[in-house]
Amino acid sequence: MAACLETPPLVIPSHLELISSTNAGRNLVTCTRAAAGTVVLNALAFCHVIHQRFRKHTCDACYAFTSIDGRDLPFPCEGTCGVHYCSSVCRDAKKARHSKVCSLTNLGSKSRSKSSKKSDKTLETGINLLLSAISNDVPLSYLVNQLGEDDESISTPGKSKRLSSYTSAEVSLRKLLPCPLPQGSYSKALSTSHFNAVGLYDEYGSETGYLLSPLMALVNHSCLPNCCQVVENGRVFLKALRDIEVGEELSYSYVSIGLDSDRRKSILDNWGFTCGCYRCRIEIQSGEKTTNSELETFDERHVCCCGAVSFEVERNRGGEGEEEDCVCHIAGIIM
Repeated sequence: MAACLETPPLVIPSHLELISSTNAGRNLVTCTRAAAGTVVLNALAFCHVIHQRFRKHTCDACYAFTSIDGRDLPFPCEGTCGVHYCSSVCRDAKKARHSKVCSLTNLGSKSRSKSSKKSDKTLETGINLLLSAISNDVPLSYLVNQLGEDDESISTPGKSKRLSSYTSAEVSLRKLLPCPLPQGSYSKALSTSHFNAVGLYDEYGSETGYLLSPLMALVNHSCLPNCCQVVENGRVFLKALRDIEVGEELSYSYVSIGLDSDRRKSILDNWGFTCGCYRCRIEIQSGEKTTNSELETFDERHVCCCGAVSFEVERNRGGEGEEEDCVCHIAGIIM
């Protein structure tokens, strides 16, 4: 019989409170008023994965990046894993943790076969995410319990397939590393990464990797959110888009604020729920081409042409007749 996991206490910032509701599950609400522009949540990434083709261009410590069309980051890992850093400071800061798994970083890519590239890539990602989790000095039970789902989650889209992929990754790693938690613990927790991951992107909006933060996973979605998400210096932040009053639930958008019906379908297909936020209710009542002054003001101020939500959008409209350029991912680039 597998040993019972001791559930670590949730460490919630003093200005926030964790609540539960029947329809939305757990979420964080404010205990003090937060002014627009205030960082209302500051969370350290528990683990992350940088996709292999971006390892030379994305810092494995702070996630700063160079253009994939340009030069490699100047500080490669001293081993042969292919991981790179933007500075000697980042490399030194990550050295002790990374050294635990450096020799295994390419384990997943070595297992690739020509016959099943997609499943092999999923296995590679799973192995590297597990390696990052195992290398963390914080007890793994913290991740396992806080990202674990209830019994009903088995019905969510693609759950069984993801669980199978992470089970294979866990089996592979248990042959090489001591894994102190019961069989299946890691795969169960990390199979929820599909729902809880925070994406990392390059200047073209391509996903370079993603991270997991149990605290950030407590924040729910809205297509008219009161926060935007920012990833910087190895941490993930929520910044208030407007004044947030005491008792309000924190929210950010899981998806791009794009075409109405496509956005709602994406939420349903990927997260298994129907969004009932103010924007979605207005669109359903008034049709896809609805005009609403509150939504129009929000979009002009906070929504990039690519659909990403930012505190302020610097418009780059190009010349007359040209499409607007996306500039929302430029902040993290090393020129």
